[in-house]
Amino acid sequence: MMDELRAIAQAKKGDSEAFAFLVETYETSVYRLALRMCGNAHDAEEVAQEAFVAAWKGLPAFRGESKFSSWLYQLTTNACLDLLLVERLTLRHLLSLTNDDLLEMLRMKEDGEDPADFLSDKLDELLIDLEK
Repeated sequence: MMDELRAIAQAKKGDSEAFAFLVETYETSVYRLALRMCGNAHDAEEVAQEAFVAAWKGLPAFRGESKFSSWLYQLTTNACLDLLLVERLTLRHLLSLTNDDLLEMLRMKEDGEDPADFLSDKLDELLIDLEK
């Protein structure tokens, strides 16, 4: 049986089985945190996955100054906040569409184009505005 400290040390060296042990150890608590923050199962699953991906990528830099669980819960919180920000920006963007924008999207659909491209461009504009 592998203990957490040994699993962390091995996972930091790229051992995927050791990391799988950490995932199995924390997947329920990470999911529950994500579910409380996001409010729905679909987003919670996405956030939990993002948190574990971030943990795998960031594990070599994990210094152990805090508990692994605290670090992982912070990654989960950050992933949830990122998702909520994107949802908020998307909603704000959709609410800011003008009648001309909606007509342009209808025209695009009739011409066989993807209106999602138009929305993506508008969202990019909104993000640029927010950075100012």
